[in-house]
Amino acid sequence: MDNFSSNLVFLRKRAGRRQNEQADFLGLKRTTYAGYEAGTSRPHLETLRKISELLGVSTGDLLNQNMDTSVKEGIQAIFKAPKPTVEDNSSLLIETMRKTIALLEHRLETSEAVLQQAREAIQAKEQAGRRLRETEDKLRETQAQLIETQKKLQAAEETILALRKKKAA
Repeated sequence: MDNFSSNLVFLRKRAGRRQNEQADFLGLKRTTYAGYEAGTSRPHLETLRKISELLGVSTGDLLNQNMDTSVKEGIQAIFKAPKPTVEDNSSLLIETMRKTIALLEHRLETSEAVLQQAREAIQAKEQAGRRLRETEDKLRETQAQLIETQKKLQAAEETILALRKKKAA
């Protein structure tokens, strides 16, 4: 089995999928996908691109690197690496604390800016509310004036109508 085929098997199993599920995701028949894993057939370039996107690896890595072996070698390297000393841990802890403080200071500045924007928005909303209440009051006054003017107009029309009837009689 070549790197491509072994990588397909390794990555599919790592994703917890069966061959038919992987084939469905790619829009392929299971037998076609099984041929890729067995090394009896090769995908077209577009299918290769879809496979690499689905598996989250580059096409170059999918074709060239034996990922199963690389993962095992990486794990072995971790266990073979020298254990950090107390001084290393202290330096790392101090550096981590400095970065955490810088991050917290940045968050504080951002929070203060957001708070200020919220205060300004509240003030603008309060001003808009006052203007709205003033406008509503003026509208009520105008409506009252309109009703009063309509009453006067009706009275004037009734007076004119009564005068016309008198004149005609």
